Amino acid sequence: MLSFTFRYGSLWRRAAALLIDLLLLSVMGFVLLDPFLVHLGHQTVYAATLRIPISVDIMRGYSEWLIVMLIISWLYFAMMESSRKQGTIGKRLLGLMVFTSGEERVDFWHATTRFWIKLLTIGTGLFGFILAFWDSRSRTLHDRVAMTIVLQAQPEISSRYPDA
Repeated sequence: MLSFTFRYGSLWRRAAALLIDLLLLSVMGFVLLDPFLVHLGHQTVYAATLRIPISVDIMRGYSEWLIVMLIISWLYFAMMESSRKQGTIGKRLLGLMVFTSGEERVDFWHATTRFWIKLLTIGTGLFGFILAFWDSRSRTLHDRVAMTIVLQAQPEISSRYPDA
C-alpha cells in the first residue's frame, strides 16, 4: 500500500520544470509571432506613406508581441499555480506543487506576486534562485516574497507490511 508524503522540491527539479514551461511558452510565442509579423508588414506599408522610419515601426511591432507574450506568461503561471493542480505543466510533469507557507492552496494573487518576482529574479542574473541553496525549505526569492513553498510528492511504502 502506498501513501504520499511531501518533501521540499529541489532547485534542480524546479529548474527543469521552469525550462519545460519556458519551452511551451516559446512554442506559443513563435506561433503568435507570425500574425504580428503580418501586422508589421501592413504597418510598414502604412508607415512609408507617413514617412515614419521602418526601424521605429519594427520596434512597435515587436514590442506589441512582447507585451502580449508577457501577459500570456503571467496568466499561464498564475492561473495554473492557483488551480486545483497547484502547478504549471512543467511542475506537474515533475511531481511538484505550489503551496502557501501554511501548506494551503495558493490563490491567484499570491501566484501573481510569485510570477512578477520570478521575472525580476531572472532579470537580475538568477540571484534569487541561488538563495534556495542555503534555505532549508529550498525557497527562492519569489517564494519568500509571495510566502509560498514548492513541495514534491514522495511515495512511501506503508510500514504495515514489513518485508512483504
